[in-house]
Amino acid sequence: MIFFILALGIALRLAHFLENCSLWLDEAYVALHVMGRTFQEILSGVPLSSDLPMPPIGFLLIEKLFVSLFGNHEMVLRAFPFLCGVFSLPLFYVFSKRFCSPVESLLALVFFALADGLVYYSSELKPYASDVFFALSVYLVTFWVEDNPSIVLRRIFYMVIGALAVSFSYPSIFILSTTAIILILKNRKDFERLKSYFLIFEVWAMVFAWWYATAYHALLKNTGFINNSLGSFLPVSLTEAIPWVLQHLGDFVSMLSLSPAWLFLVLFFIGMGRVCLKSREHFVLLMGPVILALIASALQKYMFSHRFILFLSPMILIGVVRGIGFGLEGIKNFKRTTLIKNVILGFVGICLVYSIMSFPTRFERYSKEELRPLMEVVKKEFRAGDVFYVNDQGSYAFLYYLARLKFPSRPHHFGRIGDLVIEGREQSAIAFRQEFPEFNLQGNFIGGTASDLQIVDSPTVNIFGRNSRTWIIFSHHREKAKGRVLEMLRRMGQERGFWKAKGAEIYFFDLNDGG
Repeated sequence: MIFFILALGIALRLAHFLENCSLWLDEAYVALHVMGRTFQEILSGVPLSSDLPMPPIGFLLIEKLFVSLFGNHEMVLRAFPFLCGVFSLPLFYVFSKRFCSPVESLLALVFFALADGLVYYSSELKPYASDVFFALSVYLVTFWVEDNPSIVLRRIFYMVIGALAVSFSYPSIFILSTTAIILILKNRKDFERLKSYFLIFEVWAMVFAWWYATAYHALLKNTGFINNSLGSFLPVSLTEAIPWVLQHLGDFVSMLSLSPAWLFLVLFFIGMGRVCLKSREHFVLLMGPVILALIASALQKYMFSHRFILFLSPMILIGVVRGIGFGLEGIKNFKRTTLIKNVILGFVGICLVYSIMSFPTRFERYSKEELRPLMEVVKKEFRAGDVFYVNDQGSYAFLYYLARLKFPSRPHHFGRIGDLVIEGREQSAIAFRQEFPEFNLQGNFIGGTASDLQIVDSPTVNIFGRNSRTWIIFSHHREKAKGRVLEMLRRMGQERGFWKAKGAEIYFFDLNDGG
């Protein structure tokens, strides 16, 4: 049974991986980091954009190693997250056995194997699958070392795993801090053992301080990024904080394919109460990272929402199955009428079956924007002197596929167009700037400059020039903004071509022929 569940989890992750979807938005941004930077430049921690988070440096280095060995390809770039997702399956099962009964461990593995968020991010060029992998690795190595701490090689391995975790995963610091607290409390009377552990903790702290100063600290000083992330930071008011936490945990439970979310959230809290009554150490191990992440969120140092807390999925699922175990035990010992007992058991059973059986309906094609086939069309039709205009959110994928598809030449400039949003409301205007990208000898984007932002609120203003071969590329766009751009273009020239794929569209205009 265990091998069947593991095989099912691997098959779902492999199916997503083999779809080989086009890179989109955040993925393309990470890919540009990898392709346009040398190993030394990655280690320096200079971000591609100060407005977006830089992935962990260890994650970028392993990605750079993969493409250096196997070439620039979407599947190569996604190979490391995929491997993390696959290896996390057996690691989670071993982890769950530390806290659960055999039946609960089996049920937890089912949830882990089918969780939509875990399947999805196992084949996305993002560090969230590796966050889960390193969280489980740190826990298991901690247990392994504490089972026989006198073996020096185990402590060295523990130190190395912790340093790697910090390098590859930002939230691993919450896991490492939790395990450090447990080890200090358990060994507070053994001075010699504490000394050896403190040496390990010092190494972790130095590695974390280095990465924090190199990459993460600059991001947290960016007021634009912080303002855009305010919804992911815990409110300081208690009356606002409690419903906020429940809402975000409920959303996260839904991302793990557990429905209805409110029921499984209740089961999680019941399960954690059950864990606390049985072992305070286990309670701290499971809830410690949750509490530390919430504290960091309140301090606006970490975003407590959705994919950023995917590393908490093992702990959340353990709490859920412990709650289910408590409920089933209560029903088993229930002495009231058989009818009431069967109604309660039936309700819980229906919810569990629904969560498991509804997964295939969620397992649609995971692609977001299929820009790659459209860029292949552009490459085939490309002529020297062609002019490009790309919507703001699609520019990273556009720049990546110029190199990935080996365009015969790179544009010296392109127009970047976007919708104007003020205080969450879309405005009836277009934001426009000229980008002047720079490329290395391999044709990969390495940076560049841009003109000042121009706000255009009239469809009669010509911001596109009069080129007879003008490409307009939309990917990850708003329909209203696209409509405003096309209205302007059709006033100025003739549409000569149109190609469409999922989430992406390309238009070809002759702007030298007045409309």
